[in-house]
Amino acid sequence: CSGSFKLGPRTFRCWRRSGHGSVNLLSALQNSCDVYFYQVGLKLGIDKLMEWGDLFELGRPTGIDLPGEVSGTIAGPEWKQKRLKEKWYLGDTVNYSIGQGFLLMTPIQIARMYAAIANGGILVQPHFFSTLGQNSVTLPVSKKNLEVIQKGLDYVVRRGTGRHAASFGVTVAGKTGTAQNAHGDDHALFAGYAPAKDPKYVAVAMIEAGLHGGSIASPMVGEILSYLLVPESRGR
Repeated sequence: CSGSFKLGPRTFRCWRRSGHGSVNLLSALQNSCDVYFYQVGLKLGIDKLMEWGDLFELGRPTGIDLPGEVSGTIAGPEWKQKRLKEKWYLGDTVNYSIGQGFLLMTPIQIARMYAAIANGGILVQPHFFSTLGQNSVTLPVSKKNLEVIQKGLDYVVRRGTGRHAASFGVTVAGKTGTAQNAHGDDHALFAGYAPAKDPKYVAVAMIEAGLHGGSIASPMVGEILSYLLVPESRGR
């Protein structure tokens, strides 16, 4: 990562303008390297990205027993042609690769996805009341691949962009994020679970116009997870 990625006449920037140098999947997750995921997304292609979005049941309501749930969208070439009367470009795939552009997700969808990563690949239907029981789907993802992602999310908090989540007495694994906002400053995101090696809870924070997930959203998730797991923290 040199700090940018050129595709035709367009230049796509990494959040770190000086770049991250040579990275692999683990260090790209740890440091949130945009350029790495731009290139991975292009190699996979939009069809494969959409296929996995569909497997995680993104772009549709989770079925949580709360009113007003929206579906979000996993978009794609057909959606863009129908909605905007425009073709899909490789630049759209680049944006899609870091969760931006036409991709829309709700916090509960993100929480559900991270729960599946944490629990070994089981996509569980969320409920507000535990007495309602749970429907679940086992995702076609290998244990080896899940372990790599789990390790990367652990690195994010232990020594990467989400390290502020580790300040509350629990081991957290998770990922920082930035959601585009057409009306002002970007929204800050962090999704994580704890304890990192034996997960019990998932939490997601989105701070409107918060700019950076690492500085504002990650400590919020760390504090929430600490409240749930460390009884003595509740009096603070």
